[in-house]
Amino acid sequence: MSGDAGGALLPQPVDARIAGGWRALFDRGEVFTVQTDRARIRRKLTVNTVVLVAFAVLVPAAILGTVALAVSALGRGPTYILSVLLALAAAAAALRIAMIRRRLVAMREAPEEYLAISKTGVRFAGAELPWDDVVAGLILDERDVRHSGAKRLTAKLMLAAGYPPVEMQLGLRAGTAGEYRDRARGVVRRLYMVTLGNGAVRIPLSYAVEDGSIDSVTTAVRVSAADAGAPVVYTLDPVVLRVAIKAMWSGRRPGEDEA
Repeated sequence: MSGDAGGALLPQPVDARIAGGWRALFDRGEVFTVQTDRARIRRKLTVNTVVLVAFAVLVPAAILGTVALAVSALGRGPTYILSVLLALAAAAAALRIAMIRRRLVAMREAPEEYLAISKTGVRFAGAELPWDDVVAGLILDERDVRHSGAKRLTAKLMLAAGYPPVEMQLGLRAGTAGEYRDRARGVVRRLYMVTLGNGAVRIPLSYAVEDGSIDSVTTAVRVSAADAGAPVVYTLDPVVLRVAIKAMWSGRRPGEDEA
């Protein structure tokens, strides 16, 4: 986790011995790369298709069931309410699964080299993202998050549909996010979130690369970014997330004055 002091993003230090190994690698001018796990992405897309089709059947069935109850006057108030809530929940889930699918397709279309980390920044799907242009970064790792009740069922469903429990988001300097998106390859552009020229790029790690590479990627990013003074944090803390998201959409690092 990472702390927040006075609106600043404070990355949690990596173990000195581990950080030293990565630092030595970067100082030699070497680059750490991971390849796109296209076969696994395709498998996730197949499962996503099955789940999406199931919900495509469930949503109209729930709507028709509600209408049938109303027309026949067989149901009571609570029955109507439950039926409507089921239809809305199914529709919301279907929409979320469709959005996950868009992300999976973008991941599948990435080049063989999915991500490369160097002393000066990262290269994602062929696009260079220097640390100087990163105003805030988040490494979101939900692998150990546990849910209960309905949330647990929803989480399992979304994971099955391809929701990545580990993802990196890099907010880009004001006015540059649109330019970076335009340089991206084809549908990979879908992974860029841009509004009025500002925004961030989402870099899913789960399913996109081998599971055994994920911790190496996140550690390498944390060491390289910290040495470059880029505020990239490994966290799920809501307070820290708010600070980072505000920086991403303003296009300025926390504490930087508006020009």
